[in-house]
Amino acid sequence: MSIAIPPFIKKGALFGLISPAGKTEAQVVKNAEKFLETNGYRSSRGKHASSEYHQFSGTDEQRIADIQTFLDDNQVDVIWCCRGGYGTSRIIEQLDFSAMPKKPKWVVGFSDITVFHATLQNIYNVASIHAPCR
Repeated sequence: MSIAIPPFIKKGALFGLISPAGKTEAQVVKNAEKFLETNGYRSSRGKHASSEYHQFSGTDEQRIADIQTFLDDNQVDVIWCCRGGYGTSRIIEQLDFSAMPKKPKWVVGFSDITVFHATLQNIYNVASIHAPCR
């Protein structure tokens, strides 16, 4: 089976900003939004991208909701994780990636985000980008 490659990221692309693992300071998310805008892209912030619940960016349910929202949104071209850390392995099995092979989008991040990359490549045959967060 061949791997699905998401479309090239063009100016005006919509980035969904999420924090699926460790808590992320609000300023880090704001800086990512400013960076994207300055470079000709649009962004949408996950509802809990800078929430705090113990060492996480929100409860497991809140982080699942943010990720699933962007996975399901056909307008989102790229899901950019604002932080790795620990927490993604706690929620990976509750996420539905089944739409990704039909309309692949880039998932960007590293550290704990590697769980997403492994799932996308090994189960759904979708390419992703192992690159810096935020």
